[in-house]
Amino acid sequence: MLLSYRGSVNRWECDENDHLNVRFCEEKLWQTLTVGLLDAGIVQDEAAQNLTASLRCQHIRFQSESRVADPLSGYFYAVSAPWAGSERAFLAELVNERSGDIACTMIAEFEGLDGPWSAIERDSKELAHALPRGLSEELDLFDLNLNQARERGFQIIGKGLAEPAHCDINGHLLPHLYMGYISDAVPHLWRLLDPEQHTSTVDGGVVVEFRRRYRGLLLGGHRYVIASGVAEYGPKLLRFVHCLFDVSTDRCVAVGQAMALRMDLSTRRSIPLTEAQQAHLANVKLQL
Repeated sequence: MLLSYRGSVNRWECDENDHLNVRFCEEKLWQTLTVGLLDAGIVQDEAAQNLTASLRCQHIRFQSESRVADPLSGYFYAVSAPWAGSERAFLAELVNERSGDIACTMIAEFEGLDGPWSAIERDSKELAHALPRGLSEELDLFDLNLNQARERGFQIIGKGLAEPAHCDINGHLLPHLYMGYISDAVPHLWRLLDPEQHTSTVDGGVVVEFRRRYRGLLLGGHRYVIASGVAEYGPKLLRFVHCLFDVSTDRCVAVGQAMALRMDLSTRRSIPLTEAQQAHLANVKLQL
């Protein structure tokens, strides 16, 4: 393994749940990954500037909470990825140095990367904590346009402009900003799924696992729309699906899935869905 990131949690990186927001968590994972690829000699500086364009899939699991001022270290590995249909993928792992717990993990698959693996390779048998758990199924929704998505029950929860400051040197939206735009829009999804949700400061919503695939790039200065909905639900967990469209082409460029749950912010424990909430979800469930 390679130590490829060290930093901490800033107050402005925390959300309404008073812990590190998923956007900034993924940003630190992306730094871990990028620096790891450079330090391992798998990519050179110029290739690192184009990583966004070769990224095909990210699978993130959020293992434990990180709070303000917690020190974080990021470690980088190469792993075999038979579950993904590819020979190699890369693992970035954030460790909370205060607690000693793994904070989050990200497995990333790229197209066209090759390099010296042996020094940083980790046996997949040691990766149970990072492997896909509740989101192993792929969804091929890239052929949908926005109107077709709405016919399947998707709701528009986000809309805006991809800011040039949120893009890499080539003008491609950085991966953690896809997460950031979705995270900013998710309160609209909670409201649509349950109008009474988030009306108090006691309840919060948290993501425990996220998977995102790409087929295209969102460019700086382009407008985007996020269409989302719930695909599955149970007593505690919900599976959300997010499609991000480039308005200029009416193409879906990224499809994300998230396993989420409600959390009591005072006890920091999950809250089960009520029977009334589950009955409402049955009426708005996506038609996939």
